[in-house]
Amino acid sequence: MPRNVLIVEDNPEFQWLLTKSLQMTGQPWSVTTCGNIRDAFRQIEAHIDGFDLALIDIGLPDGNG
Repeated sequence: MPRNVLIVEDNPEFQWLLTKSLQMTGQPWSVTTCGNIRDAFRQIEAHIDGFDLALIDIGLPDGNG
């Protein structure tokens, strides 16, 4: 069963790098990405199974992670 991961990062290249890094571990990851805190809260509320891991940028456009 894949682990659910939320990546909150406003830099698209870094989002991609984090996603690829997780995929390279060989483990099954289900990755959700967003670029700000508002969208992160929407994803958290909408994701029925919750998240096993959250990687959050500490300097986001709409607040601090």
